[in-house]
Amino acid sequence: MILLIYCLKKIALIGHALLNLLLDKAHHDCKIIYIPANHDEKIRDFLHYDFGHIQLERQYTHTTATGNKRLALHGDEFDDLITIHRFHNYLGDKGYDFLLFLNRWLHHIRRKLNKPYWSLATYLKQRVDKAHQAIARFRQAAITHAINNQVDGIICGHIHQPDLQYCDGIMYANCGDWVENCTLLTETYDGAIQLRHWTDTHCELIADSRSLFHQNKIQPLKKNAA
Repeated sequence: MILLIYCLKKIALIGHALLNLLLDKAHHDCKIIYIPANHDEKIRDFLHYDFGHIQLERQYTHTTATGNKRLALHGDEFDDLITIHRFHNYLGDKGYDFLLFLNRWLHHIRRKLNKPYWSLATYLKQRVDKAHQAIARFRQAAITHAINNQVDGIICGHIHQPDLQYCDGIMYANCGDWVENCTLLTETYDGAIQLRHWTDTHCELIADSRSLFHQNKIQPLKKNAA
């Protein structure tokens, strides 16, 4: 089990029930890999420490049931490549926290009106060109990193933008986040990576790596035939 957690300091948003569940699994021979985020830089001083069945890593290469290698990391390693300076990153974090604050009140009002969850932060990101450009640069930096590390795919987070696709033959998977988008990545027993959205009633499938892989193989053949 690989964890990419938004911010340990905001652990109350995740819930003690989830933490207790993870600790219980760790004590029952479930190996847990915890990859700290940039918000938890102090925890990175303890990288490679093995706390029983919970292991801290900066990045970790996971081999799926089908033998594919997926490199998992948080993603702030690419900030310099997409020209996000530390000060701009700090301002972005504060602005994002404020959006989440507004989002919680908006969601509270919408629930009173029996309206479904709606993300203000996602709505704004989809309408800002520079945000689109930054996301595209981040995705390309992650794919290049995967190629340089000779793996089949890369799993990351950081930018709070859920995504699952193939680029240049490399699987790019971004878990999004649990606070704004309520998204997660899972692996099936036969090795497929799935992007899912947790709703108030069920866990909705957004994308499956097997279907995307076959689409990725078929599309170039159609273009060549034309």
